[in-house]
Amino acid sequence: MTENNRPEYYGRILQVYAALVASVVLSFVPYGNVELVGFVLFFAAWIAAYVFRTRNKDEESLVNNHMTYIIRTVWIASLLLSLGFVFWLAWFYAAADHSAYQLMINQILQGAQVNEAEVEETLQGYIQANLLLLIMISTLTLGPGLFYFIYRMANGLSRAIKGYRIAKPKGWF
Repeated sequence: MTENNRPEYYGRILQVYAALVASVVLSFVPYGNVELVGFVLFFAAWIAAYVFRTRNKDEESLVNNHMTYIIRTVWIASLLLSLGFVFWLAWFYAAADHSAYQLMINQILQGAQVNEAEVEETLQGYIQANLLLLIMISTLTLGPGLFYFIYRMANGLSRAIKGYRIAKPKGWF
């Protein structure tokens, strides 16, 4: 596709994809402010997809096609991640070693005062005791939703760069 025959809003389609991909990358940066920027960017891109689809009245247009695909991707990935999180909670609660916190709870029930340093030390011990379990459960329960989102974004972005439509923008795959 040459520069002269690109459809109207072509750049905006790419910007929405880029914003969504960037927001997911930013959500994995372990700094609260950066994660907040990713969160805001994600919702701004999602709202932009709705706005662009609403403004474009032609249901067969490239913009409408890709914005529908993006919106469906976000909703389905959200569903998969929500279900994954429920399974994550149940699995982790059942399988984790809670003895570090149980010791602290018993001390508190016996009247001991705990300070912030002791709570932090207990938290670090809890994480160390359950680190492999955390990684395994997160990969198995949250991974499918994340991989689904990445697959759909990569597929949509590659088609948008070439100026192609998505065959079934309302489909699950």
